[in-house]
Amino acid sequence: GVVFNAMDGLAPIKVSGKTRLIVKDGNTQVDFGDARLPTSGGDLKFSAERFVYGNGADGSRNFRLDGNIDAPISALVSLAKTQSPHFLASMDLPLDLNALKGRVKTTLATRINLNAKDNGVRSMTYVLDGKISDFASTKPIKTYTIADG
Repeated sequence: GVVFNAMDGLAPIKVSGKTRLIVKDGNTQVDFGDARLPTSGGDLKFSAERFVYGNGADGSRNFRLDGNIDAPISALVSLAKTQSPHFLASMDLPLDLNALKGRVKTTLATRINLNAKDNGVRSMTYVLDGKISDFASTKPIKTYTIADG
């Protein structure tokens, strides 16, 4: 298999199966069948993925990730906390993200553009299509209890 670091702060992505790497004009594209990204909340499993990394003429960085994801909610929360702690801290959520349980199976198409100066997010777009199974919260959300979802 192949192991690669997608970006600083992420654990290495471990790829199995057929992998294709294309590097052209400062842009990198990796196509792979199956991969795993370990987080403290569990593994994110990817299939039929395409990861593209490019540099803009102004020094900005651009990422694109397309494919299928299967992961426990705890892995997604862990990834968000690792990669966007300030964003999560700025949100006034009526729930404890650590209390969420369940599994997400989805198809994802995302584009992330980072500023050249400070690597801050300039823009982000995404499309998710999938389902959450066994959704629950170990703590009430306001006055509601969610279980057996």
